[in-house]
Amino acid sequence: MSESNLPSAASGVAWRWYVRLTRWIWWLVVGFWSLMLFTTAALHWWIVPRILDWQPQIEAMASKAWGVQLSIGQLDAESDGWVPTFVLSDVILRNQQQQEVLRLPQVRVSLSPASLLGLTLDRIELKAPELEVRRDSQGRFLVAGMLSDDNDSSDMIDWLLRQPHISIQQGRLRWVDEFLHQPEVDLTDVNLHWQNGLRSHQWQFTATPPAEWGQPFQIQGQFNQSLFNNRPSDVSTWKGRFYAQMPAVDVSRLSVYLQSAANVELQAGTGWLRGWVDIDQGVWNNQTVDLSLSHVKLQWEKQKDALEFESIAGRLRLQSWMGGLGHEMLTEQLSVKPAKGEAWSSGKTRFAWRNPHRDDEPWAATGELHVEDLPIDVLARVAGQLPMDASMHAFLNQLKPSGELQALDLQWFDAGSPGFHYKARGRLNRLQSEGSPSHPTHKGDEDWWPGVKNASVNFEFNELSGNAQVELQDGQITLVDWLEEPTLPVKQFSSAVSWGKKQDRWFVKLQNAKLSNADGQVSFDLLWEDGDTKLPAGRLDLQVQFQRMLASRLHRYLPLDMDVASRRYIHDALITGWFDNATLQLQGPLDHFPFDKTQDGVFSVRAPFLQLGFQYSPPTNTTGSSKPAPSNWPAVQQANGELTVNKNQLHVKANSARIGPMAAMQITQLEVHIPDLNDIVADVNTQLKGSLSDALLTINASPLADSVGKWFNASGVNGQADHQFR
Repeated sequence: MSESNLPSAASGVAWRWYVRLTRWIWWLVVGFWSLMLFTTAALHWWIVPRILDWQPQIEAMASKAWGVQLSIGQLDAESDGWVPTFVLSDVILRNQQQQEVLRLPQVRVSLSPASLLGLTLDRIELKAPELEVRRDSQGRFLVAGMLSDDNDSSDMIDWLLRQPHISIQQGRLRWVDEFLHQPEVDLTDVNLHWQNGLRSHQWQFTATPPAEWGQPFQIQGQFNQSLFNNRPSDVSTWKGRFYAQMPAVDVSRLSVYLQSAANVELQAGTGWLRGWVDIDQGVWNNQTVDLSLSHVKLQWEKQKDALEFESIAGRLRLQSWMGGLGHEMLTEQLSVKPAKGEAWSSGKTRFAWRNPHRDDEPWAATGELHVEDLPIDVLARVAGQLPMDASMHAFLNQLKPSGELQALDLQWFDAGSPGFHYKARGRLNRLQSEGSPSHPTHKGDEDWWPGVKNASVNFEFNELSGNAQVELQDGQITLVDWLEEPTLPVKQFSSAVSWGKKQDRWFVKLQNAKLSNADGQVSFDLLWEDGDTKLPAGRLDLQVQFQRMLASRLHRYLPLDMDVASRRYIHDALITGWFDNATLQLQGPLDHFPFDKTQDGVFSVRAPFLQLGFQYSPPTNTTGSSKPAPSNWPAVQQANGELTVNKNQLHVKANSARIGPMAAMQITQLEVHIPDLNDIVADVNTQLKGSLSDALLTINASPLADSVGKWFNASGVNGQADHQFR
C-alpha cells in the first residue's frame, strides 16, 4: 500500500465506528421508548382496570414497606391522562400492637411508567390529615403514636423519603409536650410540599399556630446525602440547611424551651423572626437568627430583676466551638432600645464559651469575647443585672462607667486551680468613670482606682500584668485620697501606664506622663509598690517636673499625706507669680511621709520662681497651731528666686523682690526659713533698699509698728535708706 492511501484507510475505520455508535444509540432510544410505551399500555390497560382486585396485595405490600399494618377503606382509579391517579379513602395505620396510630381521610397517589419501573409512586397527596407528635415524660418523641427511633417509623420514613413528590394540604398537627408539662398546641392549615431525588431532599412546610402565638409561619429545608446510603432516614449522613420565617410571633410562648436550654426566661416580646440552621453529618451548626422584637422582657437564672427593652433588632449567630465542646455566638448590626436609658447599637460582637458539664470533668471552662464597638454604660447595666458576686455589683455601682468600648478581645481560662487566667486588649473612647470611695485611714485592704472624664485608653493586660496608653483631651482626673482637691481639670494628658506583680506584690508605673491645664504644664514618672501589714499604704517613687506652674496653684499638687498645716501654709503664702522648671521628688513608704521622723524616705521640692507674690506670714491662722495668728506682715512682691522644701522644712531665697506700699521698696536679698512646717515659725532675713519715707511706711504697715510705736512719721523725712531686717 502506498503512503498516499494511508489517510483514506484511517478515515474509513473512523467512519465505520461512527456508524456503529450511531446505530447503538438509535436502538437504545428505540428500546427505551418501546419499554415506556409497553409500560404505559400495561399501566392503563392491565393494572388500572384490575386495581380493585389487587387491594389486598397493595395493603400487604405497603404494610411490609412501611413496617406498620395498613388498611384501605375504599380504592378508586382515575385514568384521564398519561399518569393515572389512585384515590385511597379512609386509610388507617396500626402499629404492631394493633393500635390505630394514624387515620388519613384521603390519599391520592399517581403512578407513572418511570415510577413503576423504579418501584416508587410518582406523586402522593394527602388531604386534611391529622397527626399527633408527642414528647413523653421521659423525653422520647412519638410520631403518630410510634417512637421516632423504632423500626416501624424508620421503615416508613425510609419509604417516604424515596418518593419523588409528597404533598399535604389543609392538615392538622397537634404537639403535646409531657416532658415540660406544656399545654397542647394545635397547628392548623398545615401544608407540606416534599421533593426527593436520588440523593437530595427539598421540602416546604407552612402552618397556622393558635392566634395567641402569632401569624402563619414557614419552614424550608434543602439537604443532600451520600449516594450509596440505603437508609434515607439516617440524618447523620444529611448535609444542608433549614430556613424558618415567622412574620409575627409572641416569643414568650417559646420561653420554656429557651429556659431549659440556656437558663434564660423570655417573659415577653413580640415581633418577627427568621432563621437558618446548617446541618452537617446530622450536627446542627451555624444557627443564624434575624429578629426585630418589641416590648422584650427576659430574666437570667438567679437574677433579681428582669431586663426590659422597648425594642431589639439585629442578627444573632450560634455555632459550635472547640470541635463541638463549646458554643459561639455572634451578633451583627445589633440595635437595642432599653426600657430605661438611651438607645444604642453595636457592630460585630463574638462570644464563645465552654463550661464543664461535670465537677470532675478534666476540661477547663474557657471563653472568648470580641466586641467591635459597644457603649460602656450599656455593658455595665447589663452586667449589673447578671448573677455575679456582690463585690462586683458594688464596684460597678461606684464606677458608673460611660463611653465607648472598641476592638475588645477578651479570653479567659479556668482549669479549676486557684489561678484564673485571662487576657484582654482593646480601646476605650470618651471614657468617664467615678473614682474609688475615700479611705483616708489607708489600711491597705481597700481597692483604689482613679476617676477620669473624656479619656481614651488603649489597653492590654492579663491576670499578672498589663499596660495601657492613656490620653485625655479637655477632661479631668480624680485622685481621691491623694490630693486635697481630688479633681484636676485637664486640657491635655498622656501617659504610658503599666502594672503587674513583683515578688507577690502589685506595682503601678506611669512613664512619660504629661499634663497641661490652666495651672501649668507638668511631666512626671511614678512607681507605686504594694505594701504589707506594717506599711499598708505602700511605697511611692514620684519624680515631677513643673515646666511652668502658677505659684498660687502649687498647693493642689501636694500629696494629701503631707501635714495639713504645711499644705495650708503653702496655700496661703503663695499669692502670685509662677514657677519655672520646678521639680518634686518623693521616695519612700507613704505611711512615714514626709519622712521627718523615720528618715527612710525623700521628699523635696525645688522650685525656681519668677514674679512671686509671697506672704511669708499669712494674716490668718490656717495652720492649726495653738499660737495666736500674727499681725499682717507686708507681702513680698515681684520676687525672683527659688523655693525649696526638704521633708518638713521650707526655704525661700530671692535675689530680687519688692515690698511695701506700692512695692516701693526694693529687696536685694531675701531668705525665709521655716524649720518645721508642722509648727510654723518663719525666720526672715532681708535687705531693703529705697527711700527713707517708703521704708518708714513699710515699717508702720508691719507688726513692728506695735513694738517701736507710730512715732516714725514718713511724711517728715526724706533721703535714701538701706536696711537689713531679721
